[in-house]
Amino acid sequence: DTAAAADKLELARAALQRNPGNKRIEEGYLTMRARHVQEAGSDIALGLAPADSVEGMHANWVAAVGISAARRDATTTAAAAQKRLADLASAAAKNGDDYERRRISVLGDQLRAVQLQKRGKHDAALASARQAAETELTLGAPSGPPDPIKPAWELYGEMLLSAERYSDAVGAFQKSLDWIPQRTPSLLGLARAADRAGNNELAVASYRLIANMPGMHDGSEAVKEATAQLD
Repeated sequence: DTAAAADKLELARAALQRNPGNKRIEEGYLTMRARHVQEAGSDIALGLAPADSVEGMHANWVAAVGISAARRDATTTAAAAQKRLADLASAAAKNGDDYERRRISVLGDQLRAVQLQKRGKHDAALASARQAAETELTLGAPSGPPDPIKPAWELYGEMLLSAERYSDAVGAFQKSLDWIPQRTPSLLGLARAADRAGNNELAVASYRLIANMPGMHDGSEAVKEATAQLD
């Protein structure tokens, strides 16, 4: 749950403080912090670090800063993060690391999609989110936590759901679950989209998976919603 994640993040921060200048530990901490910001939906004010710092070159963290800024209408920070991601992708290409270039391009397209959605340009936002999802398929499926942190098909599904394209959203969430099985936000999105698309059987099955998933916190919003829908 969110509280437990915050506790683990604090432990990681303490480890970094005990090991100042350790790049590996700092990068691990930044990944955890970026994951917490995005997974918890915490749209707090975050600044973009200098481009030559570990923080400023950490693509996941830059994306988290940009997406949080875009959702708060902090357009200057969001635009700066967009440019930084483009610069990082270019640097990866120059270094011959095409995989990293594609991974960063997913982050850039996701950030662009969120910015376009906030500006009311919904078709363009969906196109950018779809591009991120298609590029994600060229990356290796994660063996652990998602990387990029926000699965691209999941974000695309959420945007389709927001656009009331419920059947299309069902398909996007199913692709996300093919990529990362049993992921709660994708299951929740699938349940909501299926319910609105009139597919009650799929909606119930998805909510039941959430409610009965081992290790799920009974007080989580996902479990509360699933339990309420199944009553």
